Amino acid sequence: MYGVDTNVTSYGDVPVKTYSLDSKLLYVLYVVVMPVIFLVVGAFILWTSTHGTTDGHFPVWIGVIWLAMMAWGIYRTSSMPHTIQVTNTGTIRFVGIFRSFAVEPGEVTAIRGRGQMIEIRHAHGKIFILNQVTGLHEFLSDLQRVNPAVQIRGA
Repeated sequence: MYGVDTNVTSYGDVPVKTYSLDSKLLYVLYVVVMPVIFLVVGAFILWTSTHGTTDGHFPVWIGVIWLAMMAWGIYRTSSMPHTIQVTNTGTIRFVGIFRSFAVEPGEVTAIRGRGQMIEIRHAHGKIFILNQVTGLHEFLSDLQRVNPAVQIRGA
């Protein structure tokens, strides 16, 4: 799926359960389409600030700040997974188009609903995933059974 081998993890574990997003279209919108649009807008702001007349053009610093903010946002969305896999050893693997993450259930500290997103905090950082995962409540129940210390709010 999306060029990532979802049958075997890099650790040789085999996925036992797989939870995928309901809408791949929404995922592609967040991860591919919106970043391209934002980069085009930033490039347009920079172009008009350097090639426009003195009246009504943007200062260069606005374009630079816009592109810096968009670069951070693109980095965050490019790491967003579309699939959650639980392997036979219990490892949780988050699979995305550009990046994949593997965490142990004991490393997950909190899961919070944030509107259309779910924030999953773990020992090494946090992962955002769209709130439209098939079987999400089953995944959360299984995770809380394995790791009773995980805090789940609003998901």
